[in-house]
Amino acid sequence: MRDDRDQILRFCVVGTGVAGLYLGLFLLGVELGLTEAAANVTSLSCAVVVQYIAQTAWTFRRSLAVPEQIFRFVCTIGLGFVVSTLMTARFGPLLGWPPVLSGSVVMLWLPIQNFVMFRIWVFAVAAK
Repeated sequence: MRDDRDQILRFCVVGTGVAGLYLGLFLLGVELGLTEAAANVTSLSCAVVVQYIAQTAWTFRRSLAVPEQIFRFVCTIGLGFVVSTLMTARFGPLLGWPPVLSGSVVMLWLPIQNFVMFRIWVFAVAAK
């Protein structure tokens, strides 16, 4: 039980740090003259790489260079993008939610979704 709690805590620390890294790099990119789209792509790409390294090595304590694991990680991040896009661009407006509510639901849902996917699929230890 303590191991589970510690893993969740590490996951939250990494997630918070990666969110801060994304925001800082995004704002720096805009300040340096990048368009918002270019700053977003650059900062998001860096954040995803850092997230993979930190979640893999620290949170789940797995080896970094596992192609199948990297593929599953990318799929999970892609699923998060799809879910967030559907929630903010389709379901939120369909339900008459203001953007702040749609964004808040995504902000609360995605970490839970990612943790579950990381734990049961991306970083699951294969049965021997």
